[in-house]
Amino acid sequence: MKKLAPLAVALAFASLASFAPLAADAQTPAALNQAKMLFNAGSQAYDLAHYDVAIQAFEGAYKLVPRPAILFAIAQAARKDWVATQQVAPLRKAVDTYRAYLAAEKNGPRAAEAVTALADLQPELDARDKSNGSAPAPPTVEATPTRILVSVEAPDAMISMDNGAPSRAPLIADVAAGKHHVHLSAPGFFDEEHDVVAVPNALVPFDFSPTERPAIARVVAEDGSEIAVDGRPVGRTPLPRPLEVTPGAHLIAVTKRGYDGFSYSATFARGATVTIPVKYEHSSERVASYVFLGASGVAAITGAVFAIVSLSEQSRAQNVLSTQGKGNIQPSDITTYDSAVDARDRWKVASELWFGGGAALLVTGAVLYFFDQPSMPAVVQGPEQAPKPAPQKATPSMEMGAAPMVGPGLVGLGLSGRF
Repeated sequence: MKKLAPLAVALAFASLASFAPLAADAQTPAALNQAKMLFNAGSQAYDLAHYDVAIQAFEGAYKLVPRPAILFAIAQAARKDWVATQQVAPLRKAVDTYRAYLAAEKNGPRAAEAVTALADLQPELDARDKSNGSAPAPPTVEATPTRILVSVEAPDAMISMDNGAPSRAPLIADVAAGKHHVHLSAPGFFDEEHDVVAVPNALVPFDFSPTERPAIARVVAEDGSEIAVDGRPVGRTPLPRPLEVTPGAHLIAVTKRGYDGFSYSATFARGATVTIPVKYEHSSERVASYVFLGASGVAAITGAVFAIVSLSEQSRAQNVLSTQGKGNIQPSDITTYDSAVDARDRWKVASELWFGGGAALLVTGAVLYFFDQPSMPAVVQGPEQAPKPAPQKATPSMEMGAAPMVGPGLVGLGLSGRF
């Protein structure tokens, strides 16, 4: 016997889908949708080698949308059922249905396969009939089973019916007519429950489309950090509840004033929890502000020291004046007085310059501190995604110096900086 050709599900289903415009005057959209569901259910049963269930589903679809493509699918399923069971009933159904297909579509796309199948199957059927006598045996009429076929668009799904033991989807069950309770569970999806009504002597298909569980992103960052997902702000830490993202690829950016931004790119799986530890580095502006603020403190201390020295020289000059009030003073006292007054003035100017420079440094540091904005973050690849080279951020360089300037007739402060 020749090797059986597989069921051309894609071609038959494509033919079924193309019937909608032609059959609009004969079948309602509801009937067409029901026929497609039955055909899809039959295809699943066929793939699972439940050929009798596939035949029942295809025949239900044919009753709603009588198209030759469905006849060919019925014949193929019956042929497989005969090979599996060696019963004459599916053999006769295969022969009769192939003939019905050729009668409806003599030059159809599967006509050659139907002719080849008949050439293979007809002698087998004739031999069976001959062994039973000269006349063909009357076909056995069997009651059509009442069945439910439950499928689901989710991997590794488990289905249970009427609180029974769960089994892997799709579920094919012979049931009593009436309502039945179906429960679905699948990794990464929310559990669902539905009631399905079984119709006597018919196959009822039911297709689950479960809702995906969101992925959870646990962002571990300092309080006050701003979080954005794919460029959309979502909140500030600490978040009131875990951050939920739809399954798929996302870019999570975390920023805070005074630090370089941090971003994390990954493909998040359904229902998965991903912890994202944020590692901050101080921004160059914040580092510069600290340097300026520290320098302003040094300048203020230096100015204060110079002010104290100036007051000391003022006190020395004042002592000379006090001596003059008590009597004549010596020429050396006049020299001392002039020297003290000159030193007082020079230290006073130096103190004012240092205080002025410290004030300028303080203002500059404060501006850098309060107007520091986070830079564009470099991307860190998550474990679910193939790592890509992250853009290298240039390391900021900064040089700064402060030194007193003392010369003939000049006492002051010199500042220099480079970024």
